[in-house]
Amino acid sequence: MRAVGAALDQIPEPRLNRLRWTLAEDPGLQDDGLYEIGFVEGEIGTPAGDDRVYREGITRLAGLLGNDDAVQRVEIVRQPAAAGLQGNTAANPAPHAAVSFALKVWLKR
Repeated sequence: MRAVGAALDQIPEPRLNRLRWTLAEDPGLQDDGLYEIGFVEGEIGTPAGDDRVYREGITRLAGLLGNDDAVQRVEIVRQPAAAGLQGNTAANPAPHAAVSFALKVWLKR
């Protein structure tokens, strides 16, 4: 949880809705054994409602987590679609629109 808190301290936009930790084996990693895996769910928003800004914010959060010494790997599980958010344009922005995201975080053993 320290890694998540440190990353969120650096970027104010994401709002954490749920944080869940579990111990599990992960065949995607080249090592046998149990890993502590975190599932981070939340929302991110900007006044403009620009989906590019959302994706950049989520990618930045994942990058900050991935740079933490305690983190093995980070995967973005859910983020805004590249096609854009309906009804949001530069001429007609959605006020303080927010979209949900989900990250999967593997801690080092």
